[in-house]
Amino acid sequence: MHDVFPKAKFRDCIEMTEKEGHHAQLRVMRKQWIEESKPRQVVQPDEEEGDLDGLEALQSIEREQTGTSLFN
Repeated sequence: MHDVFPKAKFRDCIEMTEKEGHHAQLRVMRKQWIEESKPRQVVQPDEEEGDLDGLEALQSIEREQTGTSLFN
């Protein structure tokens, strides 16, 4: 701040920064930065429901194509 306003006092700098922080565009960007820095939850598929059905379908397709299964 000293290069732009060399005669500005510290309190003046704080007030100018605070004023800019209230603009809508800056608030939106600040929320995006906060969301980006948060750890994301990894969604694990339920193995009992979808994965077994998919595995069985893969095994049956494989049996049809090759006559054997790699999973058994």
